Amino acid sequence: MSEEDLKIEEIEQELKKAREMTKNVRRNLDVMMALTNESKLSKSKNKKYVIELKKGLKKLLDYKYHHGINDDDARSFREELDFYIDTLDDDTIYEYLPLLNEVKFQNIKEERKILDNIDLPLYINKISGDVVVLKNKNENTTLYSYSQRDDIVVSLEDFQSNYLSLKDFIEKGNYVGNKQVWLQNNDGDDLAISFPYQEFIYYYENVMLSFEHNEEGKDSFYFYPTTGFEIASSLTWNFKDSKPKPDPVAGLFKNQEYTYKTIMDNFKRKLRVKEDTNTKSK
Repeated sequence: MSEEDLKIEEIEQELKKAREMTKNVRRNLDVMMALTNESKLSKSKNKKYVIELKKGLKKLLDYKYHHGINDDDARSFREELDFYIDTLDDDTIYEYLPLLNEVKFQNIKEERKILDNIDLPLYINKISGDVVVLKNKNENTTLYSYSQRDDIVVSLEDFQSNYLSLKDFIEKGNYVGNKQVWLQNNDGDDLAISFPYQEFIYYYENVMLSFEHNEEGKDSFYFYPTTGFEIASSLTWNFKDSKPKPDPVAGLFKNQEYTYKTIMDNFKRKLRVKEDTNTKSK
């Protein structure tokens, strides 16, 4: 075989390898596309399935309600259950199904304790300080506003930009219950902020959390963004150590888990008051 023939054979071998590599690349791309499409289809089916699952769950509770206790407390509990179901996302609904299945409308006081084990998806409006519950998240996001005592609809973009989850606020925030707190404008001027019956306890993303103790046990929590203060200059929160200042509630709010649970229980109670009010007005 001549030298020229050997070169031709080498070239043909290289071309053959290149064709095999191209074929493998195309095959892998086809597999990746198929998996991607299957994943999208699976998610779509799962979303529809969860919607139907929620409908079915509400129908089952209706059946149990009509065959159990049927009074004002039961009716209020029934409405509250619907609210909680609306807030469950595609993952958590499976987690809480066994709990919700325990509802029989036979002992409302005891069965209502089931809701103590279900967290509401609480969010804070970083502009107004309003606390909301996320009920539905898509292009048009539905939120329940505690201050307006009604549902509001915001765009997904608005929700992602202007709302902060309570969980993130507590986990990422700084404890300031043992510090002196004030506001400062762009000129460096200090503005003392003091509420006679409230204590500042957490700070994150220019939002301050305040706690108000009530002797009757109906404690309250408020979120104060600097945008909520009607002052022309731009403001920022400032802190400094204040040793004589006692920690509110013996420093219990230093514990993030305790703080999160306490706030969650507080707003759950507010929701229950709303449901009870609706029931009495019917």
